Parts: sequence; structure tokens; C-alpha cells
Amino acid sequence: MEKTKKKSLWRVMVLLVVVALISSWWLTNSFAKYTLTVSSLDAKARVAQFLSEGSLTFTPFDSIYELTNDATVSTTEESHVHPANSDKVIAPGTGGKYDIDVTSTASGSTEVDVTYNLSFEEVSNDGIPIEYSLDNSTWTSDITSLTYQGTTAQTLYWRWVFNAANDTGVADAIDEADTALGVDGTAQVVIKAHASIVQVD
Repeated sequence: MEKTKKKSLWRVMVLLVVVALISSWWLTNSFAKYTLTVSSLDAKARVAQFLSEGSLTFTPFDSIYELTNDATVSTTEESHVHPANSDKVIAPGTGGKYDIDVTSTASGSTEVDVTYNLSFEEVSNDGIPIEYSLDNSTWTSDITSLTYQGTTAQTLYWRWVFNAANDTGVADAIDEADTALGVDGTAQVVIKAHASIVQVD
């Protein structure tokens, strides 16, 4: 008798659980609800365009000026040197300057900010005592020591200085050397500029 009651109770409990599960399923699926699934548009990117080629115009001996009293390059007084042909000529007491517009030297277009690293090279020099500067103030005979990094135009100055006479006779010797160069008239100086175009960090 006792076992029969326990079995009946167990059956009732199982039945209640089944009824509860069915009721839960029925209630869940009996009420309507709005649903909506959305998706974004495709997100894409391409590689930024960089320069495929470039060029650098460098003609520092096109314009020749007189030197001022403090041996800097005049930007207004043209020299008294007149070439007989299309050759570029220089002489003692003259100088020149050239604006290297690095922002427009490269052909094509770029979609990234870039900076320009300028360096210079003296390809050859037949003994001409020429000096160079980036500011018309600090001068050097070693053009390779001049470098520039930036995004705007940079000016290169050059000069061939007169030497004033002094008691040691050094200036006289230099004048004689300069005169010998002029009498011969064939000595040359050849310089070159290099520009590296680099993406800004």
C-alpha cells in the first residue's frame, strides 16, 4: 500500500513537471514580438598613394651676384662677369644662390605627408676656392657637410671671396693662384644635390 502511494506521488510530480514545461513553451510562443537584424556597409581601405618617381632641378650657377663688403652674397647687385657663351662662369668676388623648392620637385602626387632630406656632393673641383652656405652667413669649403631636412624650399649659397692684402703675403699668394686660374680659364667645379623623399613618422 505504501509503495503504491509513493509510485502515485512520483507519477504526479513527473506529470506536473511535464505540464510546466509544456506551459512554458506555450507561453513563450504565444506572444508576438518584433525582431530586426541590421548589418553595416562594407568597410574598406586601400594603400595610400606614394610617389612613383621624382626629379630635382639644381642650377646654382645660373645667376651670379657681387659679394657685399662682409663677403656675403648680394641678392640685388648682379656681377660684372659676362660669359662669352652659354657656359656658367664664376670669378673671385662673385657668388650666387639657388632656391631648391623641394615641395615641387617630385612628379606625380602623394597622399601622405612627406619630408625632404637634402645633401650635396662636390663631384669635382680643379682648385677653385669656392665656399658654400645654407644661410649666407656660415660658410664651408666642404659642401658635403651641408644637410637639410624639411618640407619647404631651401637656399644654397656659394661664393669665391676676394682676399685682402696683409703683411704676411698670404693674400698675395692666393691672388696669384686665383689669377692663374683666370688666365687658364678652363678650371671647373661640379656640384650635385640629392633629395630623399620620406614619409613623415
